[in-house]
Amino acid sequence: MKIVTTILDGSGQIHISATRAPDLHRWEISARTGSATLIGVTLAPSGLSPEALIAQTDRRLTGARVVPGAYAVAPLPLFAPSQWQVSFFASAHFS
Repeated sequence: MKIVTTILDGSGQIHISATRAPDLHRWEISARTGSATLIGVTLAPSGLSPEALIAQTDRRLTGARVVPGAYAVAPLPLFAPSQWQVSFFASAHFS
């Protein structure tokens, strides 16, 4: 049974593929790009093959496609909590 995986590689591209070994596939991408994070796994819905699910996804992401199965994405900013938020959380929950 193949599992549909979504992997973020070291160059900021998303890879969507069907594989029997998601972590091994993540490791292979990491070896090529310097790092890789497995950000999602799913099984295809009943009546739909993993390849068909990936083909549907590919059609929706055509504008972001770099190569088949890999897509350019815009990074989301991650904000660290401010010192006030950290101290408020600590005083509210640990006092």
